[in-house]
Amino acid sequence: MRRPFVWFVLGLAVGIIGGMYLTGLKAAAVFIFCVASALGFSYKNRIFEYMYVPLLAVIGFMLCRSAMGTADISSEKIVGRESVVVGTVRNYYITESGKTAVTVKTKSITDGNITCEKSQKIFLTAEDAEVHAGDVIEAHGKLYCFEEPTNPYQTDYRIYMKSKGYDYSFWCDDIRKISTDNGIIYKIEKARENVNRFFDENMGESEAAIAKALTTGYKYDIPDNTEKTFRNLGISHVLAVSGLHVSLVSGILFALLRVVFKMRKRTAAVPTAIFLTAYFIFTGCSPSAARAVIMTLTAFAALVFYKNSDRYNTIAFSAFILLCINPLYLWNVSFQLSFLGITSVVLALDIIKNIGRTSKTAKAFIFSVIIWIITTPLTMYYFGGVSLIAPIANIVIVPYISIVTGAAVVSSAVSATPIGAATVRFLDCLLEFYNLAADKIPSEVLYMSTAKPSLYAVIIMYILIFACLIFGTKKYANRFMIGAFSAFMVLQCVVNKTAPAEIVFFDAGQGDASIIHISEKFTAVVDGGPSGEAENTVIPYLNAKGEKTDVLFITHMDSDHSGGALELIENDMTELVVVSDTKHNEILDKVIDEADKNNIEVYYASAGDKFVTDRYTVECLYPFYGDMTAEENESSLVLKADIDGIKILFTGDIEYEDEIRLMDSDIECDIIKIAHHGSNTSSSADFIEKTNADIAVIEAGENNIYGFPHKQVLDTLEEYGVETYITGENGAVKVVLKKDGYDVKTYKGR
Repeated sequence: MRRPFVWFVLGLAVGIIGGMYLTGLKAAAVFIFCVASALGFSYKNRIFEYMYVPLLAVIGFMLCRSAMGTADISSEKIVGRESVVVGTVRNYYITESGKTAVTVKTKSITDGNITCEKSQKIFLTAEDAEVHAGDVIEAHGKLYCFEEPTNPYQTDYRIYMKSKGYDYSFWCDDIRKISTDNGIIYKIEKARENVNRFFDENMGESEAAIAKALTTGYKYDIPDNTEKTFRNLGISHVLAVSGLHVSLVSGILFALLRVVFKMRKRTAAVPTAIFLTAYFIFTGCSPSAARAVIMTLTAFAALVFYKNSDRYNTIAFSAFILLCINPLYLWNVSFQLSFLGITSVVLALDIIKNIGRTSKTAKAFIFSVIIWIITTPLTMYYFGGVSLIAPIANIVIVPYISIVTGAAVVSSAVSATPIGAATVRFLDCLLEFYNLAADKIPSEVLYMSTAKPSLYAVIIMYILIFACLIFGTKKYANRFMIGAFSAFMVLQCVVNKTAPAEIVFFDAGQGDASIIHISEKFTAVVDGGPSGEAENTVIPYLNAKGEKTDVLFITHMDSDHSGGALELIENDMTELVVVSDTKHNEILDKVIDEADKNNIEVYYASAGDKFVTDRYTVECLYPFYGDMTAEENESSLVLKADIDGIKILFTGDIEYEDEIRLMDSDIECDIIKIAHHGSNTSSSADFIEKTNADIAVIEAGENNIYGFPHKQVLDTLEEYGVETYITGENGAVKVVLKKDGYDVKTYKGR
């Protein structure tokens, strides 16, 4: 079998996908088919070797089911209860909201009745915790399972966190240190802490953040603007410890051993491999670094034993090993981009070989363009955009960053010696120069936001690319690929412009967040949910559509409506902010200040104001002009949107008295967002009757402490025949408009 691991990893991947998405009879049928196929192949000598493919699919299926299963039955019974965790801190970081996120290896979990002593890895979050690697802690709080996504384009944290090895999350109320564990793992983590502290104390904030990312894999302190610049330039991969860093570190050490110590290749390979393994552990064992390390170690092994290694087989071998260790790596973005990137490099090298007389500069550019073409569909799928300057940036900037990486590694290695200060000053100068140069580049102009392509579109694109490589003339493979890529981009633009209009009521916990999206013509957000929720709901949606919002309506300044909206303003993701024409408060003042910083207009709306185009009208029905009240709920904006004839009423948190005042207004609608999360202080029978709504959406968190929605409100809606959706129970509610009406889709329990 030529390149056996290519076939092995394909069989394993198919089984893992089946294990994730197939259940019941479908899973059993596929399982039996794979076993039967393996047995059938075994009777055919000609294809005997391929029997391993369906068998590996069976193994992948079982590995995936095991990885997604319950870590421990006793700890599962503790989920959601007040409990105590005793364990050792592996590492920690400070989140953007100021909370402490801690990785804990547990020794025990108990709720007083049930005790689980099986060692598990949990993700602990505390308001303010002074912890360090190796600290043995006792934490009080609640244990939770990772939830499936309940909003469109939301990250599946259940798979994401399990792919990182976490079994549960733990919301901590109180934490205290018991003792210290001085095992080898924690000594390594403490060494990482010391290196990070060394950079923090001797470099500028931005420069230190980049240095930490390049050496220890600690990326949590990178400023948003720095991360955005790297993304816009198409060089985000240099901020993750990956093939570039592994190749650089191993290459430098191997060359030093060969030149300085006059070692033979076979001899130099052994200490280089040992050092590389230690470097991999020190930097946090990321999937991208693991891929590079396994490939490098395989190449060294081939060198030691005088074996020639096939590059494609080596890539597949490293993927096979990683998927056997953790099958959920298959859904890890870092894993996917790492293997796609190295495969594109090998393919590009093969294509370059068949190009005739061309200058080295031209070949380097073609090489970079090919890699860019191959990786772009996947980056568009995950990040909703493409860097137009990436081929040039990777030629010009990456070599410079390689020098920076080498200097950073040397600085970290000698940080505890007298020459550490001198090396870090040199590194600081290099990064300061890079930051100054990067500021001069109009990176935002050179980055094109695009709508997120469908998974099917991405698959078709890669089928086209590899069909060009397999069946096309090798001499002109690059031209075929450019043609396929161009067709993909044109198709993506057409699909984006012709997408149907839709309204989404997000599952934003105990808060309100909605969006109106009409292809590329108009996007409006009505509230953003509580603080932190916009990052999980509205922003992923906007990124997937490749757009900012044209108008951000904030119905009132309660934090469960305005917190996420403020995050949108801070991230410059809107053109216009519309607020209620009422008295100012602290939150409104903050909204105005942040809008001023980003040159965003703030408009004070009252009844009669309209936002109109050929396909939509958004009219403000309430509050009435000059009607200022002291209460936030009573001054809520009430908005009526008319999109292609479908009418949607957004009611904020209005009360009974406000509903009475609105009875003379045109409140008839097809869809109503029920006021105040379904509180019995609003949604009177008379009001609901006059709206004549067919659909009602209640934005209320699951099992919220307020008991929303109130039974009285639900009974009223049932009495008038209104079909009701609750975001806490149904997940996000998406209304897709059609020529003859609309379809309703929910995102929980799909």
